[in-house]
Amino acid sequence: MNRFSEDRFATFKGRNGAERKIHIWEPEKPAAGVLLAIHGGMAHAGDYVTPALYFRQHRFATVAFDLCGHEN
Repeated sequence: MNRFSEDRFATFKGRNGAERKIHIWEPEKPAAGVLLAIHGGMAHAGDYVTPALYFRQHRFATVAFDLCGHEN
């Protein structure tokens, strides 16, 4: 389910077994670079949809994941 126009998802599994969904926005052609978006309090990975869509048009991928307690 792509709630925030993501192109795909990946999963990260930590040492404690907790899994985090990774939201990935990527251009059709190989990326010119990758931006890692890390949110602060009261936010979530989907908050990066607007800059991610902008940078995707300029061949940059954006990767974001939710920190503990902020899963969306």
